[in-house]
Amino acid sequence: RSRNWMATKAVPDGNGFDVLLEGSGPLVDRYSVWTVGTDGVVKTKSSWLRANQMLSLGYEDTFNRDFDGDGFVGVPPINDDNGDGLVDGGGHYRLYSSGSAIDLTNKRGRKYSDQTNPVWDAVQAIQASDGFKVLLEGSDRLAGLYKVWNVDLDGVVKSISRWIRANQMLSRGYEDAFNRDFDGDTFVGAPPASDVDGNGLADADAHYRLYFGGN
Repeated sequence: RSRNWMATKAVPDGNGFDVLLEGSGPLVDRYSVWTVGTDGVVKTKSSWLRANQMLSLGYEDTFNRDFDGDGFVGVPPINDDNGDGLVDGGGHYRLYSSGSAIDLTNKRGRKYSDQTNPVWDAVQAIQASDGFKVLLEGSDRLAGLYKVWNVDLDGVVKSISRWIRANQMLSRGYEDAFNRDFDGDTFVGAPPASDVDGNGLADADAHYRLYFGGN
């Protein structure tokens, strides 16, 4: 046993054993897998892996364990119960399309997940004429900011907007696109024109609009 890891499970693999190591301290929530011969000699060692990688590499099935905490051992069924356009569970982002799952990747094939970056998560995906639009929501230093990825039919990110404030999400039409009230004015899309306080400016709007004759 090391100060920063310990072996917690071993399973036979036909040519020896697969041994699971769990990290602690600087390696907390990381795992490594050793392949070991029938003589007990370590043959190979994996790198330190995150929970979503344990799923994608098949180790949830190998060790019969739900590493990523999605309630399933192995790849979960393809569902989108919350209707956000993303497949529920699975460790990495997958776009939901007519009962099928499409991995969300960059141009080099790298998959994205909640663990890709600590200051944003993908929270919604919608179908577009040429693929999908994926909404990213910032946190910590990016709290209150949003980004939109344009994604092709194969799930590959083709272009990325800059970080956008809530009022810009309205003016660029993203409230209607994502059916979401980003600016908190209780309306999805541009609110109806009114000037209750009589100051000549439209009420409850993210940007200044002159009120004239009900328009």
